[in-house]
Amino acid sequence: MKRIKRGKYQIVKPEEFVKKIIKDNLEKENILKKSNKKYAFTNSTAVNIWTDGYYWTDFTKGFKPIHINIFKKDIKYWQNFFKENDTEYNLSYENKTLFGLTYIVHPKEKFNIETKDRTPVVPLKETIEFCKKNIFTYRPVLEYLYKKYNLNIFDNFKFNF
Repeated sequence: MKRIKRGKYQIVKPEEFVKKIIKDNLEKENILKKSNKKYAFTNSTAVNIWTDGYYWTDFTKGFKPIHINIFKKDIKYWQNFFKENDTEYNLSYENKTLFGLTYIVHPKEKFNIETKDRTPVVPLKETIEFCKKNIFTYRPVLEYLYKKYNLNIFDNFKFNF
């Protein structure tokens, strides 16, 4: 059942109800543009940005995390921001079952921000370090970035297997 207004409900097929929940959830993907605080996309989300959408990981059919760095001092602001905008979020150190589009918030004392295509993201160098730490998942990304940005990523890099 779906509430239409106080005291009035409508019967809805379960699959339609679930599809609406997912659709509403996915519409929160650009909610950060309404924020008044600084943030930067990081981790797998930064990989996606730096590769112009070429490489996507860290999601499943029912879960799409968006990783952002925020300043530690702004945690309360961000918690209120996400609640006021009815948006799923999780602090990176919390253990919760996550579903749908969820912002994974990484509180930091300080972090660097660059802009790529008008999008705040951690610097390419930090994204490369993230990829190197997760080489089994991100080796193709390193090769792509090596070619795209003419970088010397592999010159002094040793694989630790």
